[in-house]
Amino acid sequence: MKRLEEIRDLINETQTRYSDTAIFKNMPIEELSEKLHDAMAYEQEINEKLTEFEKKGIDKETIHYAKVVCKNSTQKEILAIQEAYLQEVDRKYLDK
Repeated sequence: MKRLEEIRDLINETQTRYSDTAIFKNMPIEELSEKLHDAMAYEQEINEKLTEFEKKGIDKETIHYAKVVCKNSTQKEILAIQEAYLQEVDRKYLDK
């Protein structure tokens, strides 16, 4: 049961991480780049943790569900950062 609670906590943490994607629209390019790298590293870290749970014998359907939910959440974050990054590049360098 403890492992299932840990998986639930990972899902909750992932879903609440930067849930307000509007914050990215006011960040400079350098900070957006840092956030993007952080988000991609976080996604990889979550996948590694879930793979470890899978190796420990947690129900495959539960792990699959957690992977899908976490991937969707992190991809949403990554896409929001990328969009803000591209808009900032456009505004800063191309709208001259």
